[in-house]
Amino acid sequence: MGTRKQREKQEDIWIAHTELAVAPGHPFYQRLNELLEAEGFDEFVEGRCGKFYAEKYGRPSACTRPAQCPRNAAAPASPPAARQSRAPPRCPRNTRSAAPESKSPASAFLVFFRIVSGHRAGHSEKARLDEWVLVVIAGSVGLLLTLLVNAGLAFYLSFQSASPEVPPNFDQRLLVLETWGCLVPFVWGFSAKWLPVFLGLRPGCGRILLLAVALNSGGVLLALAGAVLPATVLLLMGLATAISALRLFEPAERPAKVKGVHSSFPFFVRLAYVWASIAAFLSLWAAMSRDSSGIWGASRHALTVGFLATMVFAIGQRVLPAFSGMRPLFSTKLMFLSLLLLAVGCLLRVSSEVLAYQGFVRSAWSWLPTFAIYEMTAVTLFAFNLLTTFAREAPAVAMQPLREAN
Repeated sequence: MGTRKQREKQEDIWIAHTELAVAPGHPFYQRLNELLEAEGFDEFVEGRCGKFYAEKYGRPSACTRPAQCPRNAAAPASPPAARQSRAPPRCPRNTRSAAPESKSPASAFLVFFRIVSGHRAGHSEKARLDEWVLVVIAGSVGLLLTLLVNAGLAFYLSFQSASPEVPPNFDQRLLVLETWGCLVPFVWGFSAKWLPVFLGLRPGCGRILLLAVALNSGGVLLALAGAVLPATVLLLMGLATAISALRLFEPAERPAKVKGVHSSFPFFVRLAYVWASIAAFLSLWAAMSRDSSGIWGASRHALTVGFLATMVFAIGQRVLPAFSGMRPLFSTKLMFLSLLLLAVGCLLRVSSEVLAYQGFVRSAWSWLPTFAIYEMTAVTLFAFNLLTTFAREAPAVAMQPLREAN
């Protein structure tokens, strides 16, 4: 007769890994894995480490620690008895981290950050630089040329000139290099990167923006060579091409991101490019006129204050609080007031300088100096708003991801 124990079927004590419940992953690491996969980070690391692999057995000392066993590396050869008496080293699935599994997520993130900080796009799938990066590089080249020309001029004046004063004609050319050759491409590049996000615009056309940089660079080179009129024509064409490439005045696809800043933020960003256009037209007018000292001065002010300073005031109060610990801007009203006073001061200076210096309106001399009051007040409010923002303690919400990681 069979016994009860013989009739019962013993259940398996092993469970397939596919039947195990999978715990939900942390959203931060899920998103991190997606970004690393999209940028080809695995291939980049394997390419950088490939030269250290042994020809026959994979990386030297591979799999000496289970947590560091690479996916495609062969383990060192071992006797058959040893292979039977021990289990093969286990490699974590879909991981490339060099940190042991016992470390905390914060330590793993520090290791990841250290590796990514030395990442170069040349070993990844996306080897070609974005157009906005090339535009910023063009601005960096302009900065280098400005420094070299300024240094050469200083040596020349020290040893060959009887006066330290820069000749007016050459000074005008140097100013073109400093502004149109250096600062303007910088603003264009970062505008292409951030303005579609901030203003809800369609992504700009990178090739057209590179064409704008080429036209602008040609204008700068012609100005350095003394061909002022063709230079101003190219500068105006380059600016018009850049505005078209950035799609600044096209209808927005989505609402602008004005949370934490004043709602007039998109208006003043576009106003900055209007000032740049005014500066380019004034330069063309000055190049076509004989007595044009006032027009040149108005053009420089429209570019440096109307365009560059307005972009700094608008974008600076938009991004700097976020970069300093996600702090909210101290006062959106002060932001609006500083931008408004800057625009009013620039308008007074540009208009009165043309009217006064060119002899169109003699009374313009009386209200020409008032622009300084408006502009200096704007600078003071801008600085006070940011300093007060930085002095405040960062909100607890901004520190929550760091606490969770630790």
